[in-house]
Amino acid sequence: MDCIHCRKAYLFEEKLLAKYGNKVNLVYRHNPLPEIQPLSPEKALIAECVYNQGGDESMFRFMGDVYENFSLTNSDNSWIKRIAIDYVEDVSKLENCISDPKEKEKISMAKNKATASAVTRTPT
Repeated sequence: MDCIHCRKAYLFEEKLLAKYGNKVNLVYRHNPLPEIQPLSPEKALIAECVYNQGGDESMFRFMGDVYENFSLTNSDNSWIKRIAIDYVEDVSKLENCISDPKEKEKISMAKNKATASAVTRTPT
C-alpha cells in the first residue's frame, strides 16, 4: 500500500466497480515489497486486520482512505493505524490482530505465493 502504481490501479478499479458493479470481481492479494518499501508488510497486516473485522467492503473503503492520505513523507505507520480505527468495531481486536504472529505469517505466506507465481512487482 506504499506503491504509487497500486494507488493509480486502485483508483481505476473504483471507476470500473462504479460503472459495472456486480459484473466485476476484484481480487486483492497482499504483496508487500519490503526491499523497496520497508513499512509495507505492516501496512498489509493492518489491511488484513481491517478485513478480518469488516470484510471486503470495509477493507476496500479503508484502502481508499489510505490511498487518499498517501504521502512519501510518512515515516511510520501510525497514520494508517489511525485510519484503520475508523473501519473496525473493536479497536482492541485490531491491536491484537496486528500483534498476532499468525496474522503476520499470513502476510508472509501471501508474499511467498506471489513470488512463487512470478509476481515480482505491483500491481500485477
